[in-house]
Amino acid sequence: TYSNENDLVLDPFTGSSTTGIAATLFNRKFIGIDTDAGYLEISKNRYKEAISLKIEMARKIQGLNWDVLAKNENIPDVIRPQD
Repeated sequence: TYSNENDLVLDPFTGSSTTGIAATLFNRKFIGIDTDAGYLEISKNRYKEAISLKIEMARKIQGLNWDVLAKNENIPDVIRPQD
C-alpha cells in the first residue's frame, strides 16, 4: 500500500519498529502496538538511531542548523544532539 507525507501509519504488531522507522524517515506519523514490553526499548533505540542518521544526513546535504531542521522535520526536542 501507499501513503503520503504526514499520513498516519498504524502497525498493530510493531515488534522492533521497522515499519515505524521507515514511516519516520519518510515523514509519516506512526503508531506502533505490541504486547511485548521488551520491544519498546528496542524500538526507542532504533528510533533514536534513525533520527540521528536523518539529522546528520540533512545537516550534510542542506547545511541546516538544529532549529531550522527540527522545525522542518518535526523532530522532538528530546532528540536534540548534544554538541
